[in-house]
Amino acid sequence: VAAETVSDDIPLCLGLGEVRNIVRLVPCFVEGVAATLDKDWETGAVILEEVQEKTRWSVGPCSTDGALSRGSNGTALSGPGVYSPDGPLCHIKQMDGLRAGRCVDVDNGEADNLKPGGQVLVYPCVSRWNQHPSFGHGDLAGALHVHVPSRVLSSIARSGKELDARLCLGVKGRDWREALQ
Repeated sequence: VAAETVSDDIPLCLGLGEVRNIVRLVPCFVEGVAATLDKDWETGAVILEEVQEKTRWSVGPCSTDGALSRGSNGTALSGPGVYSPDGPLCHIKQMDGLRAGRCVDVDNGEADNLKPGGQVLVYPCVSRWNQHPSFGHGDLAGALHVHVPSRVLSSIARSGKELDARLCLGVKGRDWREALQ
């Protein structure tokens, strides 16, 4: 669930739209359920029949460098490792529908031509760097992001541009209502 929407009338979850492979924030629950939620609903379990289709994800496998756990408020807690300052890198796979088993993927275009603002998709898992997000640690705690490889950063630097080594995953068109217009 998007942290800033947990207490909203309509909490938003990472999910898929009606068409294509584009990941976006969508209502977490089927109509009428959100109004019945307990104050701390995010800390417990949810009933499968009450969640929207294509909003369930599995996490893993993850790298073993660092620690990953679930906090008391339901957020992912990540601890640094020897080689991974933001903790383990994990596959995040869609669990439902036609695209079940596909991984969250940063659309980096051809030949790692990366630039901020690209779409987040689900794509068959091929274990490239853009399919291994981290949950963050320290200033990025709980922020889903990928680590851009040094070879990609070097290529971007040669073109006279800069890019942070950590690329946070936002969702273009964050407000699901925009998709209905």
